[in-house]
Amino acid sequence: MKFVLCIAAGVSLLCGQSVPVQPVIGARMARVLRVDGLLFKDLNKNGQLDPYEDWRLPAESRARDLVSRMTIEEKAGLMVGPSLNPAPGGGVSDQPTYGTNPFNPGPVQLVSPATEQALHQLHLVQFIIRANLPPRQMALWLNAVQEVAERTRLGIPPVFVTNARNHMGGGSNFGIMEAAGAFSQWPGTLGLAATRDPKLVEEFAAIAAREYVSVGLRGAYHPTADVATEPRWNRFSETLGEDANLAAEMIGALVRGFQGKELGQGSVAVVAKHFPGAGPASKGFDATFPTGRIRSIRATISSTICFPGRPPSPPARP
Repeated sequence: MKFVLCIAAGVSLLCGQSVPVQPVIGARMARVLRVDGLLFKDLNKNGQLDPYEDWRLPAESRARDLVSRMTIEEKAGLMVGPSLNPAPGGGVSDQPTYGTNPFNPGPVQLVSPATEQALHQLHLVQFIIRANLPPRQMALWLNAVQEVAERTRLGIPPVFVTNARNHMGGGSNFGIMEAAGAFSQWPGTLGLAATRDPKLVEEFAAIAAREYVSVGLRGAYHPTADVATEPRWNRFSETLGEDANLAAEMIGALVRGFQGKELGQGSVAVVAKHFPGAGPASKGFDATFPTGRIRSIRATISSTICFPGRPPSPPARP
């Protein structure tokens, strides 16, 4: 919000009236409405400003209005977030990808839908981006996907999330991190924790966030908040170490750097994973695979959610 500067007879007066600050409106397919001298996107193409399209309203009010307009199929689409692949050359892909689930081997299934199929038929609005394109090409591709999304019934913009991309020397490791090289390169999370410098780690996260936002990535499937207790665990290197207090301090710095004081236009929303219970991996087997579904947890607690693992079975009585 800002105050209006009133000028009368050459004298500037500060009026008590306040007006909203017009944000940048980027529309590719949707019509832009002018209401009260301000610009809004006509996401559902009905020629009028609806509450969920009105950026002046609180986010909660807009979300409630949007949900009230959604079908069951569109609501179900909110619950799924598959990978989305570009076409060769970095354009919008019209070919689905089929394969086996590396976390739960079984029959061949849909791994990554075609873009039109994902947005218009499956009603998906969140995607994991695993491609390691040059920044300009990545931005052009994700903008093109947003253009396809503007043609959907409600025009809901998709959210693109990613695993870590900024760790030096990192190759692609499915479900853990994407290939490094396109963005600035920093030590891995164990290296960041070893600095014991939260301000430096927060600065790293803020720089990485600006890189993400510049290409259209708005969500991060990291940091890994598990405490490293089993060195044979293949996710050990993506944790912040075995000191729970230090890990908590560094996670706080990463969240502040990526998200800022509050979520806003320059923020990247982080999803901390995989606690509770992923760190104490029995014999080092990862919980995302059937061999690692047993968690080595010994504690008296009221309740817990150990997904995808399960607590060990009690020993058989003689």
